[in-house]
Amino acid sequence: MGNDVPSTERPVATPHDGMSFSVPAPQTAPTTLVSGPRSDARRVHTIRPRRTLVRHFLAPIIALSVPLIAVLLWATIPLGLWAPVVALAVLIAVLTTLSIASYHRTTIWVDADGVTERGFFGRIQHFPASEIDRILRVEVYRGHTLDTSHQLFAVSADEQVLLRMRGEFWKRSAMDEVAAVLGVPEIVETEPITLGQLRRDRSGLLYWFEKRPFAARSNTP
Repeated sequence: MGNDVPSTERPVATPHDGMSFSVPAPQTAPTTLVSGPRSDARRVHTIRPRRTLVRHFLAPIIALSVPLIAVLLWATIPLGLWAPVVALAVLIAVLTTLSIASYHRTTIWVDADGVTERGFFGRIQHFPASEIDRILRVEVYRGHTLDTSHQLFAVSADEQVLLRMRGEFWKRSAMDEVAAVLGVPEIVETEPITLGQLRRDRSGLLYWFEKRPFAARSNTP
């Protein structure tokens, strides 16, 4: 995991460090082409994910683990077998703490020169603005509900996804800021699509785990 980086500095990274994804040609869908101005682009903008997500992450862990650990301790202390239970409790606490710390360190830095991302696992990727051909923004249905997740993809001229921001983790205002600072052409698709449609027509936009057969069965429209 990388060291903390002040908000006014950009971490050093190799331009093509990390994974990229091939993107098939866009399908015909209602779109809006926007060419955003580079507003205050010379300043480094620091973008961080939603902080409220941490509370949603902690709530089920506490609700499930605390009663379970309490019952196991109650049952094992009289037998002298409490040590493994304590070890399990410590392991859960350590993993939870590390996950929260990693999430808080997730950051995007963007300015006129390009965009740098420090991901959840600490990997740092940097892409110059000259490599970003366009911004694609899509509304994707969440599962089988009518709720949608706004997603942003920064795509290169050779159809590689350089940056992806999902609405579950990033605010729409954060995506607006990234698009405005980069100032590249922006394609906004106005018609929501399902994850199954995205997987079928533009699988190159997705992470590997979103292409798995079990995901296909549960999300196919």
